Order: sequence, then structure tokens, then C-alpha cells
Amino acid sequence: MAERLGDAQDSPPRWPRPAQVLDCNCLFGPWPRGPLDAAFGTITDLLSRAGIGGAVVGSLRTALGNVDEGNLEALRACASRPALLPAAGLLLRQELDVEAQVAWCAEQGFRLLRLFPDYEGWPMDFLPFESALRHSAGCGLPVLLTVRQPGELTVLGRLVNKTSASVIAAGVNISHTPLVSEAIAVARDCPGLHIETSRLEGADTMDIVAECVGPDRLVFGTGLPFQYPSSALALVACSHMTESERQLILRDNLLRLIGRSKPGGTT
Repeated sequence: MAERLGDAQDSPPRWPRPAQVLDCNCLFGPWPRGPLDAAFGTITDLLSRAGIGGAVVGSLRTALGNVDEGNLEALRACASRPALLPAAGLLLRQELDVEAQVAWCAEQGFRLLRLFPDYEGWPMDFLPFESALRHSAGCGLPVLLTVRQPGELTVLGRLVNKTSASVIAAGVNISHTPLVSEAIAVARDCPGLHIETSRLEGADTMDIVAECVGPDRLVFGTGLPFQYPSSALALVACSHMTESERQLILRDNLLRLIGRSKPGGTT
């Protein structure tokens, strides 16, 4: 690893073209818990200014429990923008028929399920969540959620292996070092687990994770509207990986997970 990083120390960052970048972790809509401008127009403008050509977007309403309205809002927002793909929410603490709801999301054209255990208040070891993973695997829908505490990734990895789901774990970061080491250990044992990149700050953190689990297991995300998209993109652009490895992270891994050759009309 040291030799590989040393070889690339003097190389300037290579910023990708917008069409080469697809964000897996983007939300829009009202947020009553604090001053935050997450209007759809604001979010799309931030993506454009950061040089991000496409995104899988969901509604913040789903994080706050208004799943029906939020899912319809995401569908409407993406309908006229081919570079944007809709993400669906599920209210697992109240959902009585998880299988039917996941099937509905797939039939409506959602490309990803976005779950919020931190806002809903359910643990990883939660049977409705296991059911959602199992049925999402059957429908070909990847799942994205945020991990907060050490130990959650371990439970998540066991569930992913059990259900054959494809899961993107956001929130993995260097500020809570056990999350990085735990993510590496779990990903090595769990081929269906992928790591969202927006919190992989710190010297060579992304390079180390990619070296340990493979660049095909990292998926680019911005964390909008709670994080800056340009900062998330810089983490990848300033890494010491090859151009082909960066392209896997910035777009191709997510395209593989959502089952499309290209988002909308981008090339």
C-alpha cells in the first residue's frame, strides 16, 4: 500500500466529467427540525455546481414518517429529469405487509429503497427489516441506510448474507474508528454489503478501505442535503486510485446495483 500511494503522491486530482458521476445518497424536501434549504431546485442546483450529473433521490418526508406522500413526491420530481432516479422509503415500524409494499416500489419504478432506522427508532436486529431485505433482494432493489453505532454493521452483514440482499451502508467514517475497521471486517465476509463514501474522510482512508475490500465495494454518495457534495466528490478525486477504480466508485458500482447500463440519457 505504501508503495502504491508513494507512486501517486505527486499526481494532481483528476476531476471527472458530470456524466461520469452518479450519487446514491441524496434527499430533498421539507425539513422541520432545523434551518435547511432542501428544496428540489436547490438540491439539483448543488449537484450541478459540484459537477455531479445524476443521482438517486428520495424525499425527506419518508424519513419523517410520511412515506406515501414522500414516495409520490420523489416519483413526480424524477419523472421529467432522466438523470435522476427515484428512491422509495418504507415505514417499517408500522408496515403490516412488507412484501406487498416492496413489490409496489419495484412496480412503480423506484431504483433503491432508502430506510431510516435512526429516525424510526428500530434496531438492526428487527424482523420487519429482515423481511424488507429479503423481499428487496427478490425484486432486485438495493437498500441504503445509515449506520450510527459500532456493532450495527456486524448485525447488518449477517442479515445481508442471510437474505442475499444488496445493501449500501452510509455513515461509515473515521471519526468513529470502530466503524471503519468494522466495515472492512464485515465487507470481507459479506459480498452483498457496499460502503457509501461521503464520510471516508482522513488521510488515505478511502484508499485503505478500497485496498482492503476492493473498489467495487465502494459507492459514491454526497449525503445531500446534510453534507456538501463538492467535499464528497473531492474525497474520490483526490484519492490515489487509478482512473478505472475511481469510475467504479463514482458511477459503475451503483449502476450495477440498480440494474441499469446508464442513468437516463447520460453517457
